[in-house]
Amino acid sequence: MSAWSPFGAFASDLLPARQRTQGFAMQSLLIGLGAVLASALPWLLSHGFGLARRIPVPGEISPSVKISFYIGAVVFLGTVLWTVVSTEERPPKDMVAFQAQQERRLGVVATGREVFTALKDMPTTMRQLAWVQGFSWLGMYCLFLYFPPAIAHNFFGAVGEGSVRYSEGIEWAGVCIATYNAVCFGVSFFLPRLALATNRPKAHGICLVVGGLSLITLIITPSPGWVLLPMVGLGIAWSSMLSLPYAIVAGALPARKSGIYMGIFNIFIVLPEIIASLGLGWIMAQFWDGNRLLAVVFGGFCLLVAAGLSFGVKEAPVPINSVAPAHPLTANLSSLPDSTGSDQAMPTQTSR
Repeated sequence: MSAWSPFGAFASDLLPARQRTQGFAMQSLLIGLGAVLASALPWLLSHGFGLARRIPVPGEISPSVKISFYIGAVVFLGTVLWTVVSTEERPPKDMVAFQAQQERRLGVVATGREVFTALKDMPTTMRQLAWVQGFSWLGMYCLFLYFPPAIAHNFFGAVGEGSVRYSEGIEWAGVCIATYNAVCFGVSFFLPRLALATNRPKAHGICLVVGGLSLITLIITPSPGWVLLPMVGLGIAWSSMLSLPYAIVAGALPARKSGIYMGIFNIFIVLPEIIASLGLGWIMAQFWDGNRLLAVVFGGFCLLVAAGLSFGVKEAPVPINSVAPAHPLTANLSSLPDSTGSDQAMPTQTSR
């Protein structure tokens, strides 16, 4: 996710204000499509190409998972290089003023001072959204860390990590993850409409409620096949998490500070990851008797807390004179105006 953060600032730089909701939704759509293929790849390699499921030595990684990671690494590097080569940033209008500004920022002390000032002057919308991000990503990291072994142990009855049942459970977890990412792909088309019918914070809160309740219902899900049903609700929340918070915060940021604020916004994703990685293992061992499914259900409650906070996020007033583009392919998606009311794209050479 840290690698994705610059793309968030990049999108807000290149898109005019009225198209940001559509742009971030499109990013969510493409992320969902890629994640479907990546998540299902171990299962496809085992069932379609006959790779062995059995793990010969306890603790050794399944061949299908290894090969999936190698394929993912190649695709990831290739897509990043394609973006670097094929996409141009628009230079600032006053290059002399920009260079003078960059010279003032040289050095660790100057950078630290700039970050501190940005934190102190953080827009109200971003402060409110930071708490939403913190709890929603804490909930998702509970899923990322413990969902596959929870499926293997709680639904397939695997005892050790070197068993065929464990390998089957991990592969089925990949299918479940592919399912919620497929839903994410589809929901991305409708998120701008939901945001237009309500507003972006409310739309995000609604999606998080659906996702949180879906994770909580895993505790009463009877069999592996039924796990696919909660994944539908989770996919709705996941689609929103990948798009609406960025569309909300992009409209609240000062143009010259969008880069640094998007970087700071990434902190509210990383901190929950650190908390989950350092604390959840101890909590699970002390209070949940090593039951990984309870950690996933706890993630559902985190999403509900984030939803409640999202309903309280205040966006800047939407201007009356904001006009949607007339292009037939984009008019229905990009008609939600941005909070800033500007139809001009932000300068791309922002402070990073």
